[in-house]
Amino acid sequence: MLKAHPHTDYMSHPREAFLLASILAAFAVLLTSCATTSKMAKPLNQFSNAATDATIITASALTVVQNADQDEGVIKASKLTSLKEKDVPEFFRPEDLLQRQLVLQALGNYATTLKTLSGVDRSADIQKSFDSLKTSIESTVTTINKLDTGSTPIPSGVVSGLVSLGSNVVIAYSVGEREKAIRTALERSDSTVKEICALLASELRPGRPIYDQLQRAYRTQEEAISDNFEAISSPKPDKDGKTPPAAKPSDLAPYAKTFIGIRTKKENSMALLSSLASAYRGIAEAHTALKIESETGAKSEIQLRQLSAAIDRVKFFYAQATK
Repeated sequence: MLKAHPHTDYMSHPREAFLLASILAAFAVLLTSCATTSKMAKPLNQFSNAATDATIITASALTVVQNADQDEGVIKASKLTSLKEKDVPEFFRPEDLLQRQLVLQALGNYATTLKTLSGVDRSADIQKSFDSLKTSIESTVTTINKLDTGSTPIPSGVVSGLVSLGSNVVIAYSVGEREKAIRTALERSDSTVKEICALLASELRPGRPIYDQLQRAYRTQEEAISDNFEAISSPKPDKDGKTPPAAKPSDLAPYAKTFIGIRTKKENSMALLSSLASAYRGIAEAHTALKIESETGAKSEIQLRQLSAAIDRVKFFYAQATK
């Protein structure tokens, strides 16, 4: 063990100076080897946060669609002479919502695992993360396949995409090759993430069942309020031919307020679905940019900023639609 006097002149003792330098160098290497973050840590963290926000809000947005559908059902049922289940079909059954929520959860778990990988360097922990993700995805696929097909089934390509994603993350991790493991995971999963995001986005755009049903549900509510407003503002003669007096503005104001509120909620809800579709396209583009960054070092900052902006729009419209 090297023992030095407080006033030792190491310049005049080259052997001691060399030993001290070697010890300090070894200590520095030890500290470096114990580093707990990857060079991909920051972009993967940004990607994970954005993907998690998008999946959580999408699950909530689907509930908005279900609630609007139920409100439309109430209006339709009120015009019937009898109430039977077949006369008031649901657009979204619980199984339909659960299928989509499970898919969103799996996609969020994948993004979270990427972030986790960038923050650990023990081989056992990294391998455990891969194995845990694979098990989680396989469990999700099994659960989805056991659910009865509802009135609005999930696109079949989503389930097969999850199967591929689970297979792609089976990576034999080697000690000291964390960056390679992250790169391999991104490379193997990129086409699958693109496919899943494209299918999720396609359900939310105009002309597709979810978007069109939400729009139709709100229009039904608008028409019901409009009919009530017209019946009060322009009353028809009674059976004796007498026309009731026109309603006062104060009597009509509540109907007008309700109509405007529904219209505003409709516009924000439609914008929410469109912004979510854009966000999923952004997730796919950001994932590809991360893959390229892991391969070549080309930064993914632009795509991640665009994704962040897309998520901000999603949050804004969600806040407006759920007021």
